[in-house]
Amino acid sequence: MLLLDVFGKRTQLLGDNHPYTINAAVDLASTYRHLGRFDEAQVLLRDVFEKRMRLLGDEHPDTTNAAVDLALTYRHLGRLNEAGVLLEDVVERRRRLLGDEHPDTTNTAVDLASTYRHLGRFDEAQVLLRDVFEKRRRLLGDDHPDTTNAAIDLASTYRHLGRFDEAEVLLRDVLEQRRRILGFEHPDSIEAAVDLASTYRHLGRFDEAEAQVLLWDLFEKQRRLLGDDHPDTTNAPVDLASTYHHLGRLNEAGVLLEDVVERRRRLLGVEHPDTTNAPVDLASTYRHLGRFDEAEVLLRDVFEKRRRLLGDDHPVTNNTAVDLASTCCHLWRFDEAEVLLRDVLEQRRRILGFEHPDSIKAAADLAATYSAQSRWEECATLLSPAVRLSIKIFGQRHPFTQRSLGNVALAYDKLGKIRESQDARTLFGIKAPFPPT
Repeated sequence: MLLLDVFGKRTQLLGDNHPYTINAAVDLASTYRHLGRFDEAQVLLRDVFEKRMRLLGDEHPDTTNAAVDLALTYRHLGRLNEAGVLLEDVVERRRRLLGDEHPDTTNTAVDLASTYRHLGRFDEAQVLLRDVFEKRRRLLGDDHPDTTNAAIDLASTYRHLGRFDEAEVLLRDVLEQRRRILGFEHPDSIEAAVDLASTYRHLGRFDEAEAQVLLWDLFEKQRRLLGDDHPDTTNAPVDLASTYHHLGRLNEAGVLLEDVVERRRRLLGVEHPDTTNAPVDLASTYRHLGRFDEAEVLLRDVFEKRRRLLGDDHPVTNNTAVDLASTCCHLWRFDEAEVLLRDVLEQRRRILGFEHPDSIKAAADLAATYSAQSRWEECATLLSPAVRLSIKIFGQRHPFTQRSLGNVALAYDKLGKIRESQDARTLFGIKAPFPPT
């Protein structure tokens, strides 16, 4: 590799601390990141960051740029808390040194908001993104690409907060602007239409003609403009398959996704992230069709690939473990499911903390496995503190909290713990007798 040779020669001739050597390390790390070799990139970038801190000081632009590069690499490695700490510091420095409205300040705020979203801190993310959106509208105008990108990020965060109506308003504006400025067939216009259609699905408007026509129209446009084998052509069928899935048209969804899996394997290779994402969607459809053996084969392959490529602690690997465990439960292989879910719970609590939504859900998933085996004492012991955290984080009336309350009340009923069961029923908002689960 040419950049590796350049870095080696500069280190030898100029020394570790020469600016040209450090710049060569940054270029090499950037290449590693594009190749998905994030572990190697972070070793170089941590060294660059520490050198620039020592040689230039913490307020030099090159030092803050190095901090951002290192933080984004940490994010790819699933080291989200470390990424957040670095980016919080950069945002504060840039606000102080460059001002609130400088592009570097707002760009870093977007990176920090994205990290908050990965951490489940959606309220904090939306505060940052709303501020960025308003600044860009005022300084750049409604039609500037940076403004519409900010609107998309904000809409995505609203969706995670369940504020789908607000997301729809933003995405309708973005779609109208992109179609007017770029044309109906520009990739950015198509992307905006996909985001809007996805929001329709979250609003439960699955059978709305507009959503289905929109997605089918996108699919046909991409096939005509880019060809069947272009990577972007496989994205629209995934969204259309999701809509079919929610409409109960599972066989049609399966046919679309099987084709996507085959094309991505052939065009991108079996280890490309997009290739491993597609079998997860297909496995979900298989599970709903009762084809659990086929789902398990797909998910086990994806899980092993993600463990090897991303590491055991990466959020994407954890999510695959949860899907695989759920499939094992349907196949009555509870021992395997329990091992997977114990690991997920331990990792999420260690990395994200006990009060993170993903940690709470991991506890509920493991408790459900105990429940399926009539291990009521273990179920109640694990689920009771998870319910208290769910009330704190999600609220008492949230569907997840209510479902968890029902499950813990059932466990207490089975154990004959009448007082604890009644307390759960009261929080559930009902009186005895408890409804069947």
